Amino acid sequence: MDVSLSVEGGARDPGVSGYANTVSDGFFSTMGTPMLLGRDFAPREAGADVAVVNDALARRYFPGASPIGQRIVMNDRSLEIVGVCANAKYLSLREPDRPTVYVNATPASEPAGLTLSVRTIADAAGLAQAVRQEVQSIASVPVSAPRTLSIQFERSLVTERLVGRVLVAFAVLALLLAATGLYGVLGHQVERRVPEIGLRLALGSTRGAVLRSVLREAWIAVAAGSIAGLPLAVLLSSTVERFLYRVTAWDAPVLVGAVACVALVAMTAAAVPAWRASRIEPLEALRQE
Repeated sequence: MDVSLSVEGGARDPGVSGYANTVSDGFFSTMGTPMLLGRDFAPREAGADVAVVNDALARRYFPGASPIGQRIVMNDRSLEIVGVCANAKYLSLREPDRPTVYVNATPASEPAGLTLSVRTIADAAGLAQAVRQEVQSIASVPVSAPRTLSIQFERSLVTERLVGRVLVAFAVLALLLAATGLYGVLGHQVERRVPEIGLRLALGSTRGAVLRSVLREAWIAVAAGSIAGLPLAVLLSSTVERFLYRVTAWDAPVLVGAVACVALVAMTAAAVPAWRASRIEPLEALRQE
């Protein structure tokens, strides 16, 4: 839940807020959240005015100092900080790290409902039914469908995956169009150069030299397109950056891979016209002239 936060004794800033999460001891080890400073809650501290804060809160309110033993006010409740944990994501994997306070739970602290987190090395789906039966044997309460952390992770990336698939589809289509266009242009150029190529072959030029000459034209086209396209790619990729996860407009491996892919497709598209040019018979070419 969202709460207002301030340091005890400091000025209240109504514009500053953070997350609050009511948990029990063992929550951080169960979720795999590292403790950076201090300690986890102790079982005897259920309901006590102690808190574990995340790294974002520690850096915001206690820059250059240890927050352990300091007190923070959460919705007019003063809490002593006993530990600092790593930052965690709640609404989205791309959300910025928000100051978060973890308060030790009491049996009656969440009358509206509880979330039980279970860590296991066994099959999670098979264990879920056993956990449900165990909970209902203790209290006759409704239990919602269980979800593994990996499923929650996948659901949080639905939009990113959809955008990614659409972009990949358009990229493949653009690559096919570029390859088709390059093949057509080079094929047309080879047809126009048939007499010239025949004359060069008749004067002693090798077929390898002809092959390299045609491929050189493809390389020049790829180089010119890459030089003109890379700045545009960086500029346009920044517009879709917010839809992607851990991909930036300046991702060098992605840009290098894209250029290499275009170059490979271009050379493949140019190979057929180049091979046809190298197989031209000089006499037939001169007759066409």
